[in-house]
Formats: sequence, structure tokens, C-alpha cells
Amino acid sequence: MKELKKVLESETSIVALLAVYEENRGNCTKLVLENNKTVLLNQSVKSVIKNIAKYYSIDIIQLRKKQQSLLNCKYNVPLPIKNNMLFIPIKTRTPKVKKDPCCSYINFYQIHKLDKKNPIIHMKNSEPIQSLNSTSTLKTRYNKGKICSKLNNTDNENKLSEEKESLPYFYPATKADINTVVKEVENLKELVISLLNKKQ
Repeated sequence: MKELKKVLESETSIVALLAVYEENRGNCTKLVLENNKTVLLNQSVKSVIKNIAKYYSIDIIQLRKKQQSLLNCKYNVPLPIKNNMLFIPIKTRTPKVKKDPCCSYINFYQIHKLDKKNPIIHMKNSEPIQSLNSTSTLKTRYNKGKICSKLNNTDNENKLSEEKESLPYFYPATKADINTVVKEVENLKELVISLLNKKQ
């Protein structure tokens, strides 16, 4: 926790939290910082995320619930910690032990672009990060991060609706959505009938 606290106090930009196995140390987290600097922590990624949230006085459980509600998505939601720290989960390793995490967390604001052909994330100021997810899954998680960044940025709230329309739609239709469509169809049906009756 001391090493992590030093990084957070220095306000150095965190690029990624990578779940790694280190010889003689086991399940660890590699903290990738800007300019490709790294710090190895003897903690799992889950513990590191919790400690980062705790440092900023954030309840990680409530944060996840909020994101699940906002994005209409139960799993693999982005975690907005502060203005320049928004973590999106990606699979980067195959667990050796059943309960070990397979996901790492990438800071959305440090992403330069996604590779179009391969599941690789190109970062702004560090080495590319290889994922075990498919390219389509990476794109979906990136888009969720993009929407999340708008929802959590008060300066861009007014632009959210128009920018959201330009993103690939990946939300499932809810009962409320379907009921709204049904009502609109019924209203159109009544309008057509009334117009036909007038003609007669």
C-alpha cells in the first residue's frame, strides 16, 4: 500500500493495472505509469483497485452498482475514479488458480487507439497492451468507457446525447423501450384509421 500511495500522492498518470504472475512472488499487479515506468505491487488487481478507490474515498461496490445502472450492463463495467482515471477491464491472462483474476484494468484516458485487426490496445505514452479478448469485445468495452467518460464529465453533459448516437449501439432493449414503441405504433394506427374515416 505504501508504494501505491506514493504513486497516487505524486499524481503520476496511471496507464494500466496489469494482473501478472511473478516468480517467488505469485499473484501481483504491475502498475504501468506514463513514460513506460512500472511499479510491481504484491497485491492482486482487485486489491489494488479497492485501495485506489479507498484513497479517493470511493465505495467501490456502490460505484459498480451505479455504473451497472447507467450502462444497463451487469459485468465488466468501467470504473471512473477521477477526471483523468477511468479504468476499463480487459482480459490479459489465463488464471493459474481458480480465484485469481484474469482481467487487468486500462486507463481509458491513456488509450491512443485500438488495433483494427488484432486485440491490441495502443497507448499514448507506453508500450501497446495485448489482450486475450476478441477485437469486438475490446471495441465494446472501449465504447462503454467512452460513454462513461461523458456521463462523468460535467463539462460534456450537454454533448452526451449527440455523441452517444454516433457510437455503435450495444444496449439491449428494455421493457420500457418496447412499451414506448408499442404505444407509438398504436397512436399511428389510430391516426391512420381516423384519416381513412374522414376520406369516407
